[in-house]
Amino acid sequence: MGGHVMSFASGLIAKASSNRNVRVRALAESLLADLPGGAPATHFKT
Repeated sequence: MGGHVMSFASGLIAKASSNRNVRVRALAESLLADLPGGAPATHFKT
């Protein structure tokens, strides 16, 4: 039973972390879009 609880808890933590990362990325994209001239170009492939 302990393993199941730990697995469930780990899943919840991973999901919360992923959701937080999505919100942070959306906020960053919004802030960059509001810069004069829009978001700067990146050297990374998207």
